[in-house]
Parts: sequence; C-alpha cells; structure tokens
Amino acid sequence: MTAPRPIIRCDLNESAYQPLPAVAEAIATTAATANRYPEFRPETARAAIAAHLGVDASGVVVGPGGTAVVSALLSDAAARHRAAGRDTPHLSTPAPTFDGFAILASMLGYRVDATRLLDDGAPDLDALVASVTPSTAALIVCSPHNPTGAVLTEARLRALLLSVRADLPVILDEAYVEYCERPPDSRALVAEFPNLTVLRTFSKAYGLAGVRIGYAFGTPAAVAGARRREIPFAVSTAAQQAVPVALRAQTQLAERVAACCAAQA
Repeated sequence: MTAPRPIIRCDLNESAYQPLPAVAEAIATTAATANRYPEFRPETARAAIAAHLGVDASGVVVGPGGTAVVSALLSDAAARHRAAGRDTPHLSTPAPTFDGFAILASMLGYRVDATRLLDDGAPDLDALVASVTPSTAALIVCSPHNPTGAVLTEARLRALLLSVRADLPVILDEAYVEYCERPPDSRALVAEFPNLTVLRTFSKAYGLAGVRIGYAFGTPAAVAGARRREIPFAVSTAAQQAVPVALRAQTQLAERVAACCAAQA
C-alpha cells in the first residue's frame, strides 16, 4: 500500500519549501533542551530583529506568530480607547483579508468596519479613510494584500496616514513583504508617522509557520503597550534559535523567493 500524498493547504499560504538547511539545523539543536523553559521574554529574537532592521530593540514587539503580535497590538489599542472614555472600539480594515483579524477583533470586543476592495484587488483607501470615526480604535491594512497580492505604494500609504487622525493606531501588515520587488520604506514611514506599526512574520517566505514567530516594529511609544502584553515563555527556544540564522541567510532567502515567484508565473 502506497503512502498517502501529503496535503498542501493552499488556503493557508504556507511556503512550499522546508526551512533553509542552516535554520533547520539550528532548530534541531534545541531538541535536547526541550525540558527547559525558553527565555522569559524573547530578547534573543528581539535583538536579532532590531539589528537586522537597524532599529532600537525598544521599538520591537515579538510573539508566537504574527497573529499573537496583532492580538497584543489590538488589545493595547482597545485598552487605550476605553481609557479615553470612548464606547465600543471599532476596527477598520478592508475585506476580504486575513480572517484572523475578525477573529481577534471578536475576542477583544471590537466591532469590525469592513471596507471594499477595488477592481484590481487593492484596498479602497478612500473607503477605508471614510470608515474611520471617533469610535475607531485601530486600522489594519495589508500590503501585499491578503489574499489578492495587491501592493500599496509608499505614496499611497503616506496619503492614507495623512488622512486619518494622528493618534489612531495604524497597523501595516507586511506578512508577504519578502515577495515584493519594490516594497515601501517602512522604517521611513514609521519615523514620519509615530502612530504606524509594521507587522511581519517568519511564517511565509522564511518557511517557519510551524515554529510560530512574528514581530512588529514602530516607535518605542507605539509598541510599549503591546510589549507589556507579550506572554512570558510564549516564544519557543526553537523559534529564538531560528531567527538569527534565518536573518543571516538573506541570499538563500532571495533565491527561494525567486524560485517561488517563477513557479507561479
């Protein structure tokens, strides 16, 4: 009897490739210490990510997957919204999009104000801006967009940020940024707009979806509340070992991204 063929879950946008050999080796070395707790806070991964981005580590929040980081960001935004004496927090985001946003919003007591996409699959930024009210506690937009792949230029993102109030937390989900040929300068946008936080993950191009690690970066003030919500021991030793090795393997990563894009052409 032949072994069943592995199931490929296209709906999850998993990488078709296994982790890079050096990354897999780094993960394997942690097996013998699985009886030990990981770091109380994910400082090893945070330091490696900050060095890779060229930002201060105080502006980086890390969690077990990008979903966990979004949860911390939205929890902080909702808490600040309620502390200001406002009513039920609303989340503005285009739809369809990553379904985790709506799930987390429901868990955290948000109402979701979904806006349409344009015919080319890009978020309708005019509609997104129009959806913002005093009840809006946070705004999330993806670029490249999930699930259409549409990319927002730096100019369009800047126009969006200029069109919403300066104290509104805006989360730019860049889960697929490694596949973008000309991504916007997110660090420059963060420096210009202190209400912006940029979300990224190791689950997609890096092929570490099962390891569960993601991060966000922004000004220290923007991510301080989310950092206080990092769950102790939540980022595994395997994830923390994998991150520095993965970030050093940019040439191999670029080769895999190119191969993946060529396969889809």
